[in-house]
Amino acid sequence: MKTHALVFLAVSCLIAALGGCGSSARDAAPPEAIGSWQQERLIEGPAAASLVNAMHPTSVAPVTSWVGYYGGGIGITVYASRFADAAQAGSMLEAMKTALGGEKSGFTAPQPQVLAAQSGFRTSGMNKEHFFYVRGAWLIWIEGKATDLEMTVRAVRWVRPA
Repeated sequence: MKTHALVFLAVSCLIAALGGCGSSARDAAPPEAIGSWQQERLIEGPAAASLVNAMHPTSVAPVTSWVGYYGGGIGITVYASRFADAAQAGSMLEAMKTALGGEKSGFTAPQPQVLAAQSGFRTSGMNKEHFFYVRGAWLIWIEGKATDLEMTVRAVRWVRPA
């Protein structure tokens, strides 16, 4: 479980590295549904950061985080965290890529992949497929069936911050 969180942290860093923060940045908004699956539960803020941190050996998630659950136990989970800047996000992504794929990580080595025109990394582990990427200051980690990853990348909404 801690390895999964480390991967999420790395993904969060990648998101920041690609876009940075600022008035023109967009925020990742949790989708109300992914395909035919409705959002079953949404955890936001410090509670979401605590959930992510519980999966890592150290505290990695910023307070601006959310975790969305879709389709029950067979569905999709989306973890999203917004970092302070692109450099911080990039460092986290690199840390996740390095940590994954080791003998004790429980994940395959991340491989570059493009889904729904979004560059990121794909890995397998914990009986699921995972895709993680950075956009703006956000690091997004998606877990679910391989056939649902691209649909999920398309479903995450990007909105102007309030």
